[in-house]
Amino acid sequence: MSTNRADLVAGIGTMMAAFIAANPTLLKRHFSSRPKSAVTDWPCSWLDKIPATIHYDSALREENYLPEIVFVDRETDASETSSRLDVLVDKFTDFLDGYAHLVAGTVWSDAQWADESVPLSDSTSAAGVRLQIGPVSFKPGRL
Repeated sequence: MSTNRADLVAGIGTMMAAFIAANPTLLKRHFSSRPKSAVTDWPCSWLDKIPATIHYDSALREENYLPEIVFVDRETDASETSSRLDVLVDKFTDFLDGYAHLVAGTVWSDAQWADESVPLSDSTSAAGVRLQIGPVSFKPGRL
């Protein structure tokens, strides 16, 4: 059964596959959720949180999702790692210009990047950036 949330996850997966195909050295793998182990092909990404708000009025139900994608790269020299992530962020931002509709019938308007350290275990972490896209709005009508 298709749902708005499942459609959004699939749409993001399709977008990520297209980016990887166009930029195979910048991003090697995408996961639909955080993998058990991030020790994989570097750099990689995963779909993390998908917070949502739902608004009702007399004739409309509006769902607004704020999906977050985490991009992770191996830690090497700090400036080298930072430079690789900067290029990835810039290329992905340019790539987003072609994805006004992550799912047919939806729109989104904003994107926000934030640097972060991504814990891999109790003692190790990797360099990362988090992208929040949205809100991605679904307006299916009041059911």
